[in-house]
Amino acid sequence: MIKITDNFLNKDNFEMLQDWYFKQCTWKTFDIVNGEGLQFVHEHHPVKFFNTLKMLGLIELLNISNILRAKCNITFRKNSQEILENEWHTDFPNFPDDTIQTSILYINSNNGGTAFKTGEFVKSKANRLVAFPLAEVHAGVHTTDADFRCVLNVNYKKNK
Repeated sequence: MIKITDNFLNKDNFEMLQDWYFKQCTWKTFDIVNGEGLQFVHEHHPVKFFNTLKMLGLIELLNISNILRAKCNITFRKNSQEILENEWHTDFPNFPDDTIQTSILYINSNNGGTAFKTGEFVKSKANRLVAFPLAEVHAGVHTTDADFRCVLNVNYKKNK
């Protein structure tokens, strides 16, 4: 089940997170899976980032017991009228645990987003969170109306 929540974090906490990614974060450059350019990635250390997420309220809001992976991705504007999707995927293919969730927090607003194999599309809107089971097939969708699209992607196990 795909769940969408707008204004997920309180304004101050969201702006603190947004400011950190845009002004202080260090990034690595990676090729995008389908070869459609480059993306910037900041991989968080799951144990250390747990405390940051706790401070921001994400641990309680998402009922997280354990983080498998947390990373922030920036993909850049495509100079095309056609909105391009990245490759369909799950974050951890063939992962045996069906209790793992994925949540994507959109850090900026643009016409990109996340497409799901089910046909649903969630548009990138700052402070919008989309949560779904790890096995849900999805694809990032590039922006054409902003310089970049920035998302925080967290894969985690929920408390029972």
